[in-house]
Amino acid sequence: MKTYNLESIIRAKQALKKAATLHIMDTNVSLIDIGFRIHDQDQNCIEPELTVRVHVHRKLRGADFASLAEKESQRVISAERIGFAVDVIEASYNAQAVSNDHADFTSTTVYNNLTKAIGTVGGSVCDRFTKEEMILGSWSTLCGSWTKQSDLSIRQNGINTPAHCTRHSVHQFLDAAVAKLTTDQAQIKNPLGAGAVTGAIFPRLGMKVIKSGSISGAASGIIDGICGCALINLDGIRCIVKNIVRIVPDNSSERFCTKGDSGAWW
Repeated sequence: MKTYNLESIIRAKQALKKAATLHIMDTNVSLIDIGFRIHDQDQNCIEPELTVRVHVHRKLRGADFASLAEKESQRVISAERIGFAVDVIEASYNAQAVSNDHADFTSTTVYNNLTKAIGTVGGSVCDRFTKEEMILGSWSTLCGSWTKQSDLSIRQNGINTPAHCTRHSVHQFLDAAVAKLTTDQAQIKNPLGAGAVTGAIFPRLGMKVIKSGSISGAASGIIDGICGCALINLDGIRCIVKNIVRIVPDNSSERFCTKGDSGAWW
């Protein structure tokens, strides 16, 4: 596992804020995070150099880059402007739902009766004030609308259990929401194939993680990007989401992540 010291990660976080100020609104930018440099022309070889990574939908080269530098110099991504080593990665990311008629479910799922989409139940949490048991998942999975309350169906072992979304944390730059259960769903504390969730820890570069998705089942991966931020579309409104972690498959994962896995915990 490649390592980094506290001083370098503090400097990288400061530079990431500058990069976000400069580039987060650029329509070609899909994500800004912190991670090790990736050589895309050398079989994605990773170097032990900590960088602020700007992920773009299309990486400009040659004449296209020269034209951008001449006509829209403010869009050029450079270490000089950001104040830290920079890596530009060509990659796009999208939340993907699966239709209701998909039959290949391997884990507990949540069906949103408003958006007609199916995602993965993240897991069970307890409200710190009321002590009520709730489901914690993504905004897209549990809410899906700014104007209407989502009624949900939790599906496990062929049984549907009603629930409804109660609040979200998008205003705190988190793609997260909770739903209130109507009956005891203690089983979701142990998602199929991933084991029980016993706590939480801050993500670190190189950390191995595992998830259980409703379609792909249990899969493991490696954290290769932390402290990410992105501008994402939530029901027609572009929202800044922070604390994004990028996870890449390790050698043992055949079906890493696919439609219907949104909301799964890692």
